[in-house]
Amino acid sequence: MPKAKGTKEKFEKLEQIVTDLENTEADIDKALKLYKEGVAVVCGLSLELKDISKEVNILKEKMDGAFALTPFDEDDGDSDDDE
Repeated sequence: MPKAKGTKEKFEKLEQIVTDLENTEADIDKALKLYKEGVAVVCGLSLELKDISKEVNILKEKMDGAFALTPFDEDDGDSDDDE
C-alpha cells in the first residue's frame, strides 16, 4: 500500500518538525521555516485522510442476518439501528 506508507512517513515528518520546533531556541527564521513546512505536511495529510476515509467501508449486520457495506462517511455512529 504505497498511500499508507507515504501517509506514515508524513506523520513521522510532522512529528520531527514538532520536535525540532520545541527544541529551537531563539532562532525565529528556523522556527518560521519549520512552521511553514509543518503546515504544508498537515495540508497534504488532510487531503490524504479525506481520500482514505472515502475508501473505508463499514460492514453492518442487518436485522435479517445479512451483511451490508456502508460508506464510512455516511455512518451515523449509531450501530443499534439495524440490530
